Order: sequence, then structure tokens, then C-alpha cells
Amino acid sequence: MENKIRNSNIELLRILCMFFIIMHHSFYHSQISANISNINLYIFYCMQFLGKVANNLFIIITGYYMVGREINKKSLKNIIFKTIFYSYVILIIYLLVTHDFNYSIILHSVMPLTTVNNWFVIYYILLYISIPIINILISNLTQKQLKNTIFALIVILSILPMLNLLEHNYSTYLWFICVYMIGAYIKKYDYNLTIKKEASKILMVSLIGFFVFIALTEMFKLELYNMVEVNSLITLIIPFFIFILFINKKEWYNSKVNYISSSTLGIYLIHENIAIREHLWKVFKIEKYLPYSYFFIYEIGVILLIFCACLVIDKLLEKLVFKPISNKFFTNKEKKKNF
Repeated sequence: MENKIRNSNIELLRILCMFFIIMHHSFYHSQISANISNINLYIFYCMQFLGKVANNLFIIITGYYMVGREINKKSLKNIIFKTIFYSYVILIIYLLVTHDFNYSIILHSVMPLTTVNNWFVIYYILLYISIPIINILISNLTQKQLKNTIFALIVILSILPMLNLLEHNYSTYLWFICVYMIGAYIKKYDYNLTIKKEASKILMVSLIGFFVFIALTEMFKLELYNMVEVNSLITLIIPFFIFILFINKKEWYNSKVNYISSSTLGIYLIHENIAIREHLWKVFKIEKYLPYSYFFIYEIGVILLIFCACLVIDKLLEKLVFKPISNKFFTNKEKKKNF
């Protein structure tokens, strides 16, 4: 889509997804105690859930945009370069400022594409590389065959693991392929048009069902956390209908929205860097404010601050580093091959 104007509905959804992911990280890395008995406890679980929803939304968007298309090698190179660049530069700054030669931080920073710390980026790159093969498979399947394939993958990768029947056989890579196929199916068969009227109702029922589940989990002290993992059924249903709602809105274009959305990867790589997050959430002390009534205001303020700070950094580096290098080493080489 690099040469086309992107629908700002989808770009706005990307921005919202990054807000959800920062929310999730704010709880996950703050090590908030589940013993706090007030309404904010439910927000704790909901924020983690929204992060998982956002992960699946990003993959659905990729499937929607990339089905029937060739991968952009320049985009792939930019993702890899940006991941490595942020990891190394942040490590250098961290060592110079803190003088803390933590073996774990150094190891994970030196090998950013081989560790679980950048799990989403790693699996996204693997998915992106696999898109030509996945698209060939999709193009050779009938609508019914594609629907059955998606259903089979959901059963194997979502429903059975949720029931603890295939827990050790779960694969994030295969799950991303499954979610990609869902986005591709929506695009290829205009599936959104057939469920437009029901999307908001089903989304509402799904959200209510989730909140009931959270309440029951707390009430009966159930340990069913795999039901809110990235491959859980409810974590797939809700992003599916959120996406349907967004693409059914009238298409529009806003340069500012699209400008901000183009930095979602950078925002993720900065705030979730292993050296950054070791100290970031200690500074904001989310767990300290959880019991108070103004917690929600504080939480939103922290998310906005992190989002905006990372956005400014990424845009500066985009202008000073990423774009010049991309134009010199990636674009030029591709142009030369065409002559």
C-alpha cells in the first residue's frame, strides 16, 4: 500500500492498537498484585486482554492489505533495520548512563531478532516472509476450502489449547498465519458486507461475556488465564468484529492520523525495549496508584506520555536516520536491478 493513500479508518485502528499494547505492558511489567479487591482489579485483567486483542488486530490488518499482493522487500528491510538499530542504540545509551553491564540485557539487545523479548516483531517478520506462499495457498483454495482451513486452524490452535488439550503444541507462527487468513478472507470475499448490521451486536455480546468471565474468575479464584491469551477464542472474536466495524465506516483520509500511525512499530520497539522497560515502569509505579479512584486518569496520562515521547523520538530518527539509509541502501539497490 506504499504507493496508495491508506484508509485512515485502518490507520486510526493501528494507533488505538498501540494504546492497547502500552496499557497491557503497563500492567504486565508493573507486576501488579491480584490481591487488590476493588473495581480496578478488573481493569488489570481488561488491559492485558486489550493488548492481546491488539496483536491479533495488527495481523488481521496485514492479511486484509496483503492478500493477492507481493511483499515489499524495502518494507521488510526497514522493519529488520529499525529493530536492530533501536536495540543497539538503546543498549549503548543504557550502558553509558547506568554503567550496569547486565548480562541478560546485553545478550538480548545484541541479538534482538533471536529472543522472546521481541516476540511479536520476530513472528511478524516470519509471517511477512511467508506471505507469498500463504497467498498462493489462498488463491488455490475455494471459498469453502479456505473457510474450512481457517476453522480447522482455530480448533487446533485456539479451542483445544484453551481446553488444555494441545497446550504444548501451540505455535505463535501458525496462529499468525491463521489470523492472516481471516483478514485475507474478509478482503477477498467482502465478508464485511454480509455481517455489517450484526457486527456491533456481536461485539457487544463478546465484551459483556468477557467482563462476566473476569468477574467469575475473581469470584471463584479460577486460574483460566489461557482464555485471554493471544490465541484464545474470545481474543479472536472481539478483534474480528472491531475490524469489521472500522472497515464498514466510510473511507476517509487524514494526513495527521496516517503520519502518526506510521510510527507504531517505532513506538513499540522503544517502550518495550528490554533496557527501557527495566526502568520505565519503576518510574511510573502503576501498582502504587491502582487502589485509588483517580487511577484511570493517571493510567491514561502515563500511556499518552509514553506514546507521545516515543512518537517524537521515532519521527526524529525517521528523518535523520531511517529515511536516508532506506533511500540510499534499500531503494537504490532495487532500482539498479530494474535497469
